[in-house]
Amino acid sequence: MLSYRENELCGYWLHCLNEQVAICAGKLRIMPGAEARDPDLKQYPISDLHAARLIFRAMGIDFKAISKPTGQRFCEMLVQCCEGAL
Repeated sequence: MLSYRENELCGYWLHCLNEQVAICAGKLRIMPGAEARDPDLKQYPISDLHAARLIFRAMGIDFKAISKPTGQRFCEMLVQCCEGAL
């Protein structure tokens, strides 16, 4: 799933999730002015939104199974955003 880069929406948010993991591990620091901006989800094709919703729902379930509540909440938020844009 992490290599699903041909879907621009998934690529963007997976990159953000990877950055968050690096920040939590102390391998990356947030630099001023480098904050991610929320994309306009209505600009993406419906097929990308459906794919992103499925991928992040599955990832959220996996995060829950391994007791990673931050990752779980992040994925649940993305699923809700995708559903709101459909």
